[in-house]
Amino acid sequence: MSTLYHGGCLCGAARFEVRGPVRDQCFCYCRSCRLAAGAPVVPWGTIEPAAFRVTQGALREVRSSARVVRGFCASCGTSISYRHDAKPTEIDVALATFDDLEAFAPACHLWVEEKPSWLRIADGLPQFAQGRANVDAAPLRSTRPGYATVSARIVVDDPRSLVAFIQQVFSARGEFAAGLPAELRIGDSTLLISESGPRASKSAFLYVYVADVEATHARALALGARQLEAPLDTPYGDRRSMFEDAWGNTWQVARLLE
Repeated sequence: MSTLYHGGCLCGAARFEVRGPVRDQCFCYCRSCRLAAGAPVVPWGTIEPAAFRVTQGALREVRSSARVVRGFCASCGTSISYRHDAKPTEIDVALATFDDLEAFAPACHLWVEEKPSWLRIADGLPQFAQGRANVDAAPLRSTRPGYATVSARIVVDDPRSLVAFIQQVFSARGEFAAGLPAELRIGDSTLLISESGPRASKSAFLYVYVADVEATHARALALGARQLEAPLDTPYGDRRSMFEDAWGNTWQVARLLE
């Protein structure tokens, strides 16, 4: 059985209903959508035309470009619908006009090539340079494979030795490579170790979750680290310890208490 959704405009004069499903939910950054809604990004969902019905008031349809017709509340101008001549079996409805906005979750970003530079995308969803016609193409990649949005980097005079220390203490995966940053994987995170020279040495303060705080702490001390805090239970639910390595980096290692 399909789901029935309701929505409407800013002034309340226009109301509509949509008999689901609502598919192809996405964020759009194209210039025409931005101008139509007065917003830098507009979330849309796609339905069959027969599933959309105005139940109160009226929509004023405007041919906003040669092949596009947009529907606005006839009273207040809220942008509600979008139709393209090339897709007569589809109508897009602005997700922000639905009463139950939590029922929807856009799954990608479209027309990112027209996104303003000051608007940051950090949700990890696929990004596409243009519109739905290109969704099957490879998405734009904003990060390198295996990297999170933010990855820590340490610059030291002796990167080979620091890499060996991290490998032994944290069972890190990855190797030292002369002239290149060492890419070490600890769990699901990437840590970069670089040699000083073009840039000054930079130590770090890192918080790392581990399976066994005591064992990790002991390995570090055995390799010359200086204890800053013995293992203890914190008020926020982590068991944690802290030490400083020979390169001046401070490590807090922790595990979540049951």
